Amino acid sequence: MSSPASTPRRCSTSGGRTRPVSDDHLCDRFIPALVGARTPAADAAEPFRPRHAWDPDHVRHWLAYLSGQILVLGEDTRNVAWWRLARYASTGMVRLMVSLVSGILVAILITAVTHTPSVGVATGLLSAIAVLLMTRSWFTEPPGHAGFQVRGRMSLLGRTLAAAVVAGLLGALVGWLSSGHKPDGALKIGVLSGLTYVLTVGLIRWVEHPTSSTTARSPRSTWRADRNLTLIRALCGLGVGLTVAAVGLVAKLNPPAVLAGGLLLGPLFGLILGSHHAWLAYTLTIPRLARRGRLPLRAMCFLDDAHRLGLLRTEGPFYQFRNVELQRRLARDHIFERKDSP
Repeated sequence: MSSPASTPRRCSTSGGRTRPVSDDHLCDRFIPALVGARTPAADAAEPFRPRHAWDPDHVRHWLAYLSGQILVLGEDTRNVAWWRLARYASTGMVRLMVSLVSGILVAILITAVTHTPSVGVATGLLSAIAVLLMTRSWFTEPPGHAGFQVRGRMSLLGRTLAAAVVAGLLGALVGWLSSGHKPDGALKIGVLSGLTYVLTVGLIRWVEHPTSSTTARSPRSTWRADRNLTLIRALCGLGVGLTVAAVGLVAKLNPPAVLAGGLLLGPLFGLILGSHHAWLAYTLTIPRLARRGRLPLRAMCFLDDAHRLGLLRTEGPFYQFRNVELQRRLARDHIFERKDSP
């Protein structure tokens, strides 16, 4: 790695011979010189200038944290993966908060619909436990993307339709028993159950695909793709929620509670389903890391600008330090900081 033109390479003398200063000294000066020499540019067509202004000391601190973390974890000492940032903070409290909020919403809405607090509390508690268990894997899941191709997926379509039929039959049985053995009740609940399965579990299983590190274009593209997949899941859940709300309105249940339940619980249900929650885990983790000063709140913007500055390079979905010596120097800073911190 050569230093920028604005940073002269100093030398000292010893015994009549010149020798360069230590690599550590060059690394110490490299980041401030580079950040100061390349001012932000709003035009995305300028690939070697950042889009945002960053403090050089913050840049060094954040890169030291990243380099130290990937070396401490040890599983991959080369690649900086945005979805692995979710592993840099404890997940227990976040999962507990998400499950509590979900359980409280369910309890309130079910109580409003049934006018039976005990049923609402029991349903909310079960929902909170389910969310707590289902979110456990979110923070270790790889990114995914949405794909709608049909070719080569007919077997999955057949399994999805068969499972939807089973869900519909189970729903029809519940409807028949709960409506006093009326065929209309069985038909309505059965059709609703089958449709709900197709629009949530079936559709999400259909569109979800894991992102391959060999085909990914860039870290930012994989981040956007997983975000779009998350949006699709939420929309699927919203569709189901509105369908259930429409049935509730036809059944003359509490209209505000039914509509609120469809609008709130539907998307929540869709978000929980699926196998790729990397963007969600990233979104839940970054604010905690930012509060501790580990990374900026706009972490992806920072990584992108670090790439534009030449501090990082991209390799498929990963960022990598362009210079191994700089990475090691920054990692030592992070390790010393951890030792000095209380």
